[in-house]
Amino acid sequence: MSSTTGIHDINERYRYPVYRRCRFLLRDDLAARDVTYDVLAEIIVRNQRSGANKLPLTAVVALATSRSLRLLGSHKAIWRQRYGDFVAQARASAQEPGKTVGRENLVGALTGLVDHPALNAALHRYVDAMSLEEAASACGCTVPELQVRLDRFVEEARKRLKMIDVEAILAETSGGDTGGHLTTFALERYQTNDLANEERSALVRHLERCNSCQASLAQLTQSIDEFRRVFPYAEFVTALAQRDQDRRAQKGRRRSLLIGVIALLVACVVALGVMRGTAFWREPHMARPPARHNVPAGPVQPRAH
Repeated sequence: MSSTTGIHDINERYRYPVYRRCRFLLRDDLAARDVTYDVLAEIIVRNQRSGANKLPLTAVVALATSRSLRLLGSHKAIWRQRYGDFVAQARASAQEPGKTVGRENLVGALTGLVDHPALNAALHRYVDAMSLEEAASACGCTVPELQVRLDRFVEEARKRLKMIDVEAILAETSGGDTGGHLTTFALERYQTNDLANEERSALVRHLERCNSCQASLAQLTQSIDEFRRVFPYAEFVTALAQRDQDRRAQKGRRRSLLIGVIALLVACVVALGVMRGTAFWREPHMARPPARHNVPAGPVQPRAH
């Protein structure tokens, strides 16, 4: 386990963004907390191996997304209910001009209904509002491959959500100060100081003139404070220590198993050698009497000189 300072820094920087992504996908507090602690424990191990002080928030959220999607296969009831709720909301919105269902709700509604690579790409591009390059890096693919996955997601959304204009909702994507409102992920990057200087300056300028985004930032700060109150730092440290202990125990079991397998192989080799040696001594050629030399019968005649 890393030092107390390192754990505290990970808690302050990553815990809430990771939990928010896991909670968004899993819709279950306990499951989201478990995945959150697993992700943060892995981050600690990665930092120990690489010696890095911190990972970009983009990479951390990508890891949380991947872990959550892997778990979703056993939570079919959750995403089916989400899809039903979204369809009802979309139909109600169609009757009220000016009301929109939002990108985040749209992507969330298709959780479990599209393949994971396409959903992962849509989460990073449309929910986190990453640029194409950032989203491709988070998904571990090239930009053309990312575009193929996004097209696949849009096509599936178009087929299932015929009552709304999918392209119009997804076209609202904003990666920063482009005149649109900032996403929660962009505000989280701002709070965790995960932005380059130019990006941070652009975001600050946007915040200065956008009351809605100021309110969103205040709400995010309030949500983080509430999250820390409900899930205190002591619980976080305890959970990480337990996972570290489980990881060490699992590593010890694997080592013991490997030693046992090696000992068994050595015993088999020795037993085989003993058996082959015993069989050698019992072979027929070892039981035959020694060959006799042909000795002429009768007296030996002297040779004539």
